[in-house]
Amino acid sequence: MTHPLDADTVLVGISWREGIYLDLTVTASPGTGPASEGAETAPPLAFALVSGERRFPLTAVPGGAGSVTIPINVATFHARQGIPDGEWAIVPVFEGSDGRATRVALPLVDRLADAGRVFMHDGDSAADTVTFALAGDETRPEIRLRAFAFGREPGASRAARARTRLRRAAVGALKSTLAVVYACARATRRRRATRILFATEQQARIGGNLAAIRARMLERGLGDRFEIAEHAWVARNRDIAGRFAQAARVARADYLVIDDYFPGLDLLRTHPSTRIIQAWHAGVGFKAVGYARFGSAGSAPRETSHRKYTWAIAGSTHLRRTYADVFGIEREAIIPTGLPRIDAFLDAGGRAAALAAFAKAHPEVDGRRLVLFAPTYRGRGSGDAHYDFDRIDFAALHAWCAEADAVIGFRMHHFVADPVPIPVELTDRLIDLTHYPDGLGLLHSADVLITDYSSIIYEFSLLDRPMLFYAYDRDAYAATRGFQQDYDATAPGKVCLDGAALLGALGDGDFEHEKVTRFRERNFDRIDTGSSDRFIDWFFLEEMPEEYR
Repeated sequence: MTHPLDADTVLVGISWREGIYLDLTVTASPGTGPASEGAETAPPLAFALVSGERRFPLTAVPGGAGSVTIPINVATFHARQGIPDGEWAIVPVFEGSDGRATRVALPLVDRLADAGRVFMHDGDSAADTVTFALAGDETRPEIRLRAFAFGREPGASRAARARTRLRRAAVGALKSTLAVVYACARATRRRRATRILFATEQQARIGGNLAAIRARMLERGLGDRFEIAEHAWVARNRDIAGRFAQAARVARADYLVIDDYFPGLDLLRTHPSTRIIQAWHAGVGFKAVGYARFGSAGSAPRETSHRKYTWAIAGSTHLRRTYADVFGIEREAIIPTGLPRIDAFLDAGGRAAALAAFAKAHPEVDGRRLVLFAPTYRGRGSGDAHYDFDRIDFAALHAWCAEADAVIGFRMHHFVADPVPIPVELTDRLIDLTHYPDGLGLLHSADVLITDYSSIIYEFSLLDRPMLFYAYDRDAYAATRGFQQDYDATAPGKVCLDGAALLGALGDGDFEHEKVTRFRERNFDRIDTGSSDRFIDWFFLEEMPEEYR
C-alpha cells in the first residue's frame, strides 16, 4: 500500500454554491481517501490551508471513487473572519504529519483563470478576492489559492473623497467618545442582580421574541433573581445623546438580548463577559441575508455587529448552518431553542383570543374564507421598499372571491409605505389588513396564505393550511437578492409565476399541500409552547444541554 505521506492528492474540481461556498474536489491515491475501496485501512484524510508558518484546518467530506470535497466559506472561514490574505497551499495531513501539497489536474489548468471570484462589499469601497495559481515545477504543478482584500477611496471627485474621509473621522471620534462613556458606565454600575437588557433599534417598543421571553420570566417569578431592563429606540429618535445613553445601558448589562440588526453594536467594543444573544425576529425564509449574501449588491462589510453574538437562536438543528452563514459566526453558536413568540401562537387560549379579536374588527369576513395575501417588499430596505401592485389583477381576484364566497386580505410588509390600491367598488371582498395590529394572531383567521419570499411561512406552516407562492419575479429576485435554498424545491406550496397561474391554483384548489409537512419536519425540532422556557433555562439559568455547550 502507498505510504500516506507519499500519496498524490490532485485537485480535480472547483465549484461555487450558495454564493459564499467554494467547493474543492480532491482525489487521493488508494489507501488514503476515506472512500477508497479495497484499502486495508481507510483512515480519514484531513487537509490544511498552509502559507509559511500559518495554517488552518479544512473539513474534508467523503465523496465517491476515493474523492473528497473541501467546502470553504469565504465570508466566514475562521474565527468569524474571511480567508486571511496570502497564497495558500492545500496540504493533506495524515496522523498529524503533512504530505505533499495538492497538485492540480492538467485538464483543470485552463479553467483556473475563470474559477476565481471577487466579493465587493462596504458600499463597493472594498473587495475580497479568491483566485487560483500554479506553483512548484512543471512535472508536478501544485495548486495555490490566493486570497486578498483590497480597498479604495470611494467617490469620483476630490470633494467626494474628502467628504468620505471626513465621515470616517467623525465615526472614529464617535467610537472613541462612546468607548469612554461605556467604560465609565461599566465601572460605576451597581449590580443588584444579574442584569438582562432586552433591546431593539427597529421598533418603538420591544415585542415578538423579546416580549415573550420577558413575560415568561415574570410569570416564573424571576424578576427578583434578575434585573430586567428594556431599551427601544427607532430611527427617527436617534441622536448623539441617545447613542451615549444607549452605550451606558449596554455597559451595565450582563446579557444583551436583541431580535434584529442592532447598529449600536457596530460602534461599541463590549466587555468580553457580556453575553450577546440574537433572538432573531423571523423564522426561516428564502432570501439570502446578512453574510449569506456577502459580495452581492448591498453587501455588508467584513465587520458588523452580527459577528459579535455570543449565541443566536434557531427553530431547529437543521437551520443551524443557515443561521451561522447569515450571522457570520460558527454553527456551534446557533442554539435551537425554538422561537419564543411561537409559544403564544400555539397556546389554545391565545388562539381563541386572536380569532375573537379579528372577528370583532372585521365582521364582514364572518362565514367566508379568508385568503391572506402577504408578500415581502422589493428594494434594498426601508428607504426604497415597494411592491409592484400592477402585478395584482384586483378585478379577477374579486371575481374569484364572489364565486368562492371568500375575502382576500392584503397585508404588505411594514417597509412598504404606499397603501394597497384596491378599487373602491371592490372593497366588499378585497380589504387592506396592513395595519391590523396583531400580524401573528391574524394568521389564525386565514384559511389560505399567498406570499412569495417572506418568512411568514414559518408560523403559518404550523397551522397545516394551504399556501401559494406568487413569485412573478422569481428569476430576477434570485439574481439580485439571492436564495439561501432552492426556491421551487423548498416552498411549502405551489409556486405561481404569473397572475393567471395564481388564479388557476385558487380556482382548482391546487396548493401542493403535501409540501407543508416536509417543511415543518425540516424547520421545527419541536412544536410546543416551551421555547421561552428553553431560552430562559439554557441561557440565563445556565442549564444548556451538553450537546450545545
